Amino acid sequence: MSKLLNEIPAEDFDALVGQAIACRVDSTSVELQLEQVWRSPYPTGRELPGFSLYLRGSAEQPLTQGIIELPHPQHGTLQLFMTPIGRDAQGLRYEIVFN
Repeated sequence: MSKLLNEIPAEDFDALVGQAIACRVDSTSVELQLEQVWRSPYPTGRELPGFSLYLRGSAEQPLTQGIIELPHPQHGTLQLFMTPIGRDAQGLRYEIVFN
């Protein structure tokens, strides 16, 4: 049985840090690397503490803000809202917030 997004803890993503994840945006497949799971020290509307996922993608395949389908080994395919947050020499960085 899959959990609601507000029931998923940050720990469920820790094992994916450093891995390339084949995601889908609209009908396009894109590979993103999960760089960090950041735990928020601030209160949220969730029963669990809030957190953010920081991902990196290729500069050649920039993505816009919107819904991404991210496969998770425990929870199946998650539909998450992702925002681009910066560009550097290694590519583009994105954030997904759970709060």
